[in-house]
Amino acid sequence: MAHQLKMLILIYSLLTMGLVQAETDKNRAAFEAYKEFQKKQFHQYITDQEVAFKLYKNTYRDAFEDFKKNIETVWYKPEVTTKNKWVSYTNKFKQKTVIDFKKGMVTVSQVVSPKQKVSEVKEVTKKRLLSLNQLTYKKAYKEDPVSQKVDKVIAKKVAPSLVKTPLVSHRIVPVFATRPKPKDVIIVSKLTKIGKVVTATYKLNTKDFSHRVRAVLPDVMRRARIEKVPPALVLAIIENESAFNPLARSYVPAYGLMQVVPRSAGKDASKYLYGKEMLLSSAYLYTPSKNIMVGTAYLHILNYNYLRKIKHPDARLYCTIAAYNTGSGNVAKTFTGKYSVTRAAKVINQKSPEQVYAELETNLPYDETKHYLKKVFKSYQKYTKLVVNHAQ
Repeated sequence: MAHQLKMLILIYSLLTMGLVQAETDKNRAAFEAYKEFQKKQFHQYITDQEVAFKLYKNTYRDAFEDFKKNIETVWYKPEVTTKNKWVSYTNKFKQKTVIDFKKGMVTVSQVVSPKQKVSEVKEVTKKRLLSLNQLTYKKAYKEDPVSQKVDKVIAKKVAPSLVKTPLVSHRIVPVFATRPKPKDVIIVSKLTKIGKVVTATYKLNTKDFSHRVRAVLPDVMRRARIEKVPPALVLAIIENESAFNPLARSYVPAYGLMQVVPRSAGKDASKYLYGKEMLLSSAYLYTPSKNIMVGTAYLHILNYNYLRKIKHPDARLYCTIAAYNTGSGNVAKTFTGKYSVTRAAKVINQKSPEQVYAELETNLPYDETKHYLKKVFKSYQKYTKLVVNHAQ
């Protein structure tokens, strides 16, 4: 009887082990299938993102070239929006408005048609110049055919990846601290290759610049506190990237106050902020609060992720400034000739912050970044005093 009981227990154990093993094999197969599915999903996601960014770049290039051709039907030399200048064409490209935030000049030029009187056109140009303080983000966006075309195409074809923010109707940071008096507006009429052109010009003053700084300061202070980055650094980058021009756009293209590039900084920052990579639209990045949020998020990523192994905070600050312009890989290359930040950090940590700055200034791969480091750090020192005074 005891022998039979042992046999039954043995058979039961073997059956149980078999069932467990079968279940284990089944679970393992299911897990492997799930891993393979996730892998395929991830690769598909990466492919979709690459396709989206390529579409974005090509659409922008085509829209920009079409825009330049339209300008050339009226003006011999196309003038377009840059990091420091906002340029708009209205009245079928016959009226050109240029706000040069860096040089501090506002210019409105109007082509005189054969049936128009010069005196009438002078009044139109002066009226346009004096009305710029009433310019809203929505109206400025309507005067930007490149951004409109790109956002429209991308919204249709890459909707899941596009972050859109309705452009607010409130005024852009006023161009003038105080409304210019008509007598301060210089009006010149002269004959050019494209006919008679009337130009109204006004020179901005230091109050106008300070006004733009104060306008963004609350957003800068708030986002800098959230992302644990120096607010003076954010202000320094804004000054050197856009001269506080909220509608800045470069050829890359990069957009807004902190010149966010959708393909690089925008991709990293959107993943950090929203949990997944997204293609940020120009409408989104032209909004100062959103642009500052994305730009400071990218500074956080550089400082606390990509460059985190650099121990001294000052050395890491210098590297962060350079990386904002050229990427962390090029910063690493400065010290080791390789793109590995981990390897570069070991070299950097053996140097004083002063030595790190000197080596960046001398050996960064691009002259543009060398100058950028010097300019931003100089501005950083200036804004550190401003932030201290603001906090008191």
